[in-house]
Amino acid sequence: MTGAVAEATHTARYPLVRWLKGAECLLTRVARRRVLSCFVVALVALGLRIALLPVLPIPTPVFQDEYSYLLGGETLAKGRLANPTHPMWRFFETMHVNMQPAYASKYPPGQAVFLALGIRLFGHPWFGVWLSMGLLCGCICWMLQGWIPPKYALIGGLLAVLQLGVSTYWVNSYWGGAVGACGGALVLGALPRLAHRPSTKSAVAAVLGVSILANTRPFEGGVTVLFSLLALLWWAHKLQRLRGLLDRRVVMPFMVGLLLTAGAIAYYNWRVTGHPLKLPYVLNQQQYGWSSAFWLASPSTPPSRFRDTAMEHLWQWDRWQTVRSRYRPLRIVRMMCESIYNTFLPGVGWLFALLALASLLLLSVLQVRLAFCLLGGFLCVLLSERYILAHYLGPVSSLFFLIPLFGLRLFRILKVRGQQIGLVLVAILLVISVAASISASAEKIINQEPLPYGIAFRVKVIEKLNAEPGLHLVMVRYTDHHDPHQEMVYNGADIDAQKIVWALDRGSTENQRLFAYYPTRMVWLVQPDGPTQSITPYVRQ
Repeated sequence: MTGAVAEATHTARYPLVRWLKGAECLLTRVARRRVLSCFVVALVALGLRIALLPVLPIPTPVFQDEYSYLLGGETLAKGRLANPTHPMWRFFETMHVNMQPAYASKYPPGQAVFLALGIRLFGHPWFGVWLSMGLLCGCICWMLQGWIPPKYALIGGLLAVLQLGVSTYWVNSYWGGAVGACGGALVLGALPRLAHRPSTKSAVAAVLGVSILANTRPFEGGVTVLFSLLALLWWAHKLQRLRGLLDRRVVMPFMVGLLLTAGAIAYYNWRVTGHPLKLPYVLNQQQYGWSSAFWLASPSTPPSRFRDTAMEHLWQWDRWQTVRSRYRPLRIVRMMCESIYNTFLPGVGWLFALLALASLLLLSVLQVRLAFCLLGGFLCVLLSERYILAHYLGPVSSLFFLIPLFGLRLFRILKVRGQQIGLVLVAILLVISVAASISASAEKIINQEPLPYGIAFRVKVIEKLNAEPGLHLVMVRYTDHHDPHQEMVYNGADIDAQKIVWALDRGSTENQRLFAYYPTRMVWLVQPDGPTQSITPYVRQ
């Protein structure tokens, strides 16, 4: 009673503390409505990014991977899993796209599903990326609710909005990241729920997460699922709940979900590659000679032929990544650290590091140890890859918010000379976090990088030809020194229906076949390399 009286006296003496306690109570009341909290976080993420469209417009695809994902999204939006091989496919051959036995993206279809959703609902694939980011932030809030009290989960979800939902390439490109991260958040959020109180709902959430991971980031997702399963068995054993995991209400939905996922993947593989067990990614590696994703594997051998010198240069660059990683493994560690900092910690890196260090004081708590083991084990396995980008970390992205929140909870109960200063300290840390996140995002928005020269020229060509009447055929002629990362030949799912068809200039003799196939199209020659870029009417010989 004496402590309560002292605290009440202390609160009454300092109006700031009284106001902070009122704000904390309000936050707690909202956070206790768990489903509502997840929806609030998702809506904040969606509304904030839409509000920024005047200064951060819908992005232009830049990298080869993005165009491949867009092809997958457009294909699904047309109600197809794959497109028939075009009779003139050699003119349309490009990076990261399978031309035979079907014309399709080499990537798993998870990201493409959301791009297709954006096309069907809003008329543009980016809105699918936007939706996936809102879903991710809501899923992170749901995941955190399984590990920590609801008010901290709500705080973590809102921090995820600021850190991921504004200026990262996860929401400002078409590479993905958010979809795979949703799958990881569902798996990691189901983990404590299944350990404490196994139920059908938790099993469904887990198997849905596994399905998403299998169709976005199969390797990294598989690692996350394996470590999560081991953690679940350990946790359930400590709680003496192992028998509950064998309940048919848990096992049946999980087994049915896995069988449906495996069947869907096999069917998709069959439609794209002609074999239910061959992934489109593997087929593309075999056809074009790309190196393995793992640096321990031997560098690849060249394919029997290259599309042109640009494709050969890309193959050489790809092979060199493996060679560099084999002889300079610390380079991979540096890439991982840069990806973590630039995506999850911009502006708040030092603060999150401080909170993570504080959470080490709680290693005696089982869930804290498990969170560190899950993240540490995943990062160690990820170092086996020769190249690491931020979306590779998607399956464990929610852990980058969970671990600092353990430390934040510790600061909340901090006392100095019997006086509770934790509430004020937490408020200060949160204000700093929000300010730092906003500042880092504002800096990225103000200092937006211009489009690469090749992509910028492609955009100019599209604008010019869209203003011209009729249908167009663009023949792209590269020099021998063309940068393979400035690829311009990309087409949609229905090439013949496009206003602008992009094709490789394969020489006057071979080109006649393409001209005969498109007799009514206006033909242009685009030369993107050299000191001057040009688009001129093609002179047929």
